[in-house]
Amino acid sequence: MFAPQCLQCLVSEIRQWHQAVFEPFASPDMDLMALTDYPEFDCAGANEAFFQWKKHKKENIMTFRDNGYKSALTGTMAPAHHTPWKDALDDSLEAYLQT
Repeated sequence: MFAPQCLQCLVSEIRQWHQAVFEPFASPDMDLMALTDYPEFDCAGANEAFFQWKKHKKENIMTFRDNGYKSALTGTMAPAHHTPWKDALDDSLEAYLQT
């Protein structure tokens, strides 16, 4: 069993590792995209959206799909879906486009 101070150190180290592993991906992606005709893309924003998604998933596995996230291409915030994910059984285009 971990002592509380050891557990806090462990959590801190895991967070530091997580940031060191995942956040640097934006820089190489930006370098590669500069060599293409791909549209401007907010890699840091995409990373942030991923971390928000991951946090929402950890908070509640049944409701994380009900959140909207900011587009890395347009900067537009996605609206919440009209029906909670677990209740959205109609996968037709008409149901999807309802407001």
